[in-house]
Amino acid sequence: MREDYNQMQERVVKLKELLLQMDKSASSAQNVVSTAVTEANISEKRAVETEARAQRAAKASAADRVVADDETHREEILEKEASVFHEKLRASAEKIDAMQQEMERSTEELNKIQDQIKLIENSSQYLSEREEASGEEKKISSPSSGKAMAKHAKKVQERNVIGENIKQLSVDITRAEAVRVGIHQEFEGKAIAWKEQANIAAKARKQADRSSHLAEDLASHAEEEREAANLRRIARERAQSSVSSSGENRESLKAQLKTAEKQAQEAKLKADEARLEEKHLSHYNDNLENNDHLEENLQHRKEDRDEALRVYEGYKVTQEATDAKASEARRLFDTSESVYKDAMRNASKEKVFQNTQKHNDRKVIIKFNQSSLACNKAEHELEKVRYAQSLVDEQELIVQRAKEYMDKTERVAEIPTSLAKMTFLNTTKFRAWPKSFAQANTNAHSFAQDVLEKKIFDKESSDAKKLKEFTMEHMCRTFPPWRTTNNRSDLNYDPMYQWALGCQLVAMNSSTFDKHVLQADGRFRSNGSSGYVLKPSFLRHLNLLNEDKATWNIKVLCGAYLPSPKTKKLGARVNPYVKVSVYGPTKEEQHFTTEVVNSNGINPVWDDKTGFEFSCDVQAMSILAFSVWDKGRSDNGRDGLIGAAAMPVSCIREGYRSVVLFDEYHSRVGAHAFSSLLVQATKRDGR
Repeated sequence: MREDYNQMQERVVKLKELLLQMDKSASSAQNVVSTAVTEANISEKRAVETEARAQRAAKASAADRVVADDETHREEILEKEASVFHEKLRASAEKIDAMQQEMERSTEELNKIQDQIKLIENSSQYLSEREEASGEEKKISSPSSGKAMAKHAKKVQERNVIGENIKQLSVDITRAEAVRVGIHQEFEGKAIAWKEQANIAAKARKQADRSSHLAEDLASHAEEEREAANLRRIARERAQSSVSSSGENRESLKAQLKTAEKQAQEAKLKADEARLEEKHLSHYNDNLENNDHLEENLQHRKEDRDEALRVYEGYKVTQEATDAKASEARRLFDTSESVYKDAMRNASKEKVFQNTQKHNDRKVIIKFNQSSLACNKAEHELEKVRYAQSLVDEQELIVQRAKEYMDKTERVAEIPTSLAKMTFLNTTKFRAWPKSFAQANTNAHSFAQDVLEKKIFDKESSDAKKLKEFTMEHMCRTFPPWRTTNNRSDLNYDPMYQWALGCQLVAMNSSTFDKHVLQADGRFRSNGSSGYVLKPSFLRHLNLLNEDKATWNIKVLCGAYLPSPKTKKLGARVNPYVKVSVYGPTKEEQHFTTEVVNSNGINPVWDDKTGFEFSCDVQAMSILAFSVWDKGRSDNGRDGLIGAAAMPVSCIREGYRSVVLFDEYHSRVGAHAFSSLLVQATKRDGR
């Protein structure tokens, strides 16, 4: 029993050491919790401040938008006032023109009457009647007049009336001219005010757009700050949970320590009692032979000893259970220490993230300030240039705007409400496909063509499929990137893959001639060249397969009236050859070139026997292009373009067909009015 008592004493010492270590760990964990709480509070404060800034920016954006609308309304009012004065000026000019025409007619009439008077005065009848009238005048106080003299008097009277009318018209024209000059001056004043207000309104709209973009950026930043605050709040809750769990383990360990101390004290008492009993039994054993009473007492003592042994065994079982509880407490302590280390690592990560976020915020603010300063300088210089240009072209601009306004007023027609609702589109920024699909059909997306190429480099990717699905019920517009259009005005991107993705509006620069412009020209040759082409059914409906495959054979036979290219002198001979190309959305480009016919542009004959055979997966979206070139004997040593034509493969008909050629400006005028090719088209298979 003494040994059991010593073991229990050692166990009590170990439990005390374990409790001391747990107290130290609890203190460190409490520090971690304090740090996590502080960082969570700071992050929450930053999130609230960022959200407040976002709300203020949204209010400022709304206020700028109201100012822009007001300035635009003032611009419209000034435009209407200028149009009123322009209408008055036009009416005054028409009135002056009418009076001048009346004056011209009166002058012609006056000249005609003057000629008639001269004819009457030179007639013999008038002269005889005048002599008779002068003779009668000497005899009679009221001589009679003949027919010629009466007619002469009537014409003289008409001449006087017309002369008075001409004088009155001259006075009226002078007054109307003065009125017109006054109206013109007022119109110029209103036009200048309109122009100034238009510049102010443009600045206000630009400021409103800038405020709107800034509000969107701040809103995104506020969302990020709120997410960071939520993450720090979760870390704080985990740390607090870990500390509370450590506290529960500590209380459990204290209870186990009290139980172990109590058991050790009871074991000590039992050991002392057992030692005293052993002494009594030894004493009674010496006198056992002569004392029956002692034998009975010894028997009772043995029974007591057995009972003490049973109690000892019970205490031993209790000690083993206490040891198991101590091991469990040790395991919980190790778990608490692991949680504490994880909390420390999370706290350090959050601190690094916070410092990085602060650094990024400072960099963003600096970049924004620099860009704002550069933008302000550029706008200031641009305003100087615009003001100088406006001083030079002011009168010309007023006349041009007046003409444009007249053209607009002549073309203005009332739009039905149903059509206005149908054609109303609102461009929204792309963020995620689920949000895009949830938008109304009147919302459209716009993509820069280079961004679209990088984002959807594979037509079978998930983004490509999502875009096709989006364009089945929404509009999508693509445009050249501003980085390239600022430097090169003749740059065009391939429109074929954009049409294959379902994009309805693909911007093209038609001021230059290249294969992409030729593809666009051929794409819209169908539907009567109206400019509207229906997309294939598999781009308009889900779960439809493309069944528009075909194989064709094209033979170029001859040409007619092929003019000289611009690179050659007028009347020079040409050496034509034909290049046949097929452009499709799913295959590589296919090309075929005929032989060169020397010095014959009137009726060159190629008489191709083999022909050019090609296959296409989508006939409605595959373009067949014919381009006629002059073989490299032009003035600059390069092949010169004579003419070209393109059309969808779905519009080809079998047999002998005439292909009319267009110049590089897509027109058939001048020397290209009768130029054409004769080809033979044969369909091998497909529908």
